[in-house]
Amino acid sequence: MKIAAFEEHVSLWRLGINCRNAFELEPVNFGWTLGNAIHHVMNEATSDHWKYEIVTSYTLIDHVDIERLANTGIYRQWNSTHGVEEPEPSHA
Repeated sequence: MKIAAFEEHVSLWRLGINCRNAFELEPVNFGWTLGNAIHHVMNEATSDHWKYEIVTSYTLIDHVDIERLANTGIYRQWNSTHGVEEPEPSHA
């Protein structure tokens, strides 16, 4: 079943440290769907979830909301029927 919200294209960002030892958001991928991005974050170590943000066409989704979305029945349904395979990261 296609659930339109999880098919929206988003960009996934991860907080990292740059060469000057300062925090910086780094792009992980610009071509994933919301469902793929949630799947990726939830397959990272729980202690690293705080480092991720998803940017949609209308909002920013932080790690707390990513975890909340991942625990909804509608996301679990999408994930179980979608057969998620993560595409290769594409850096801009």
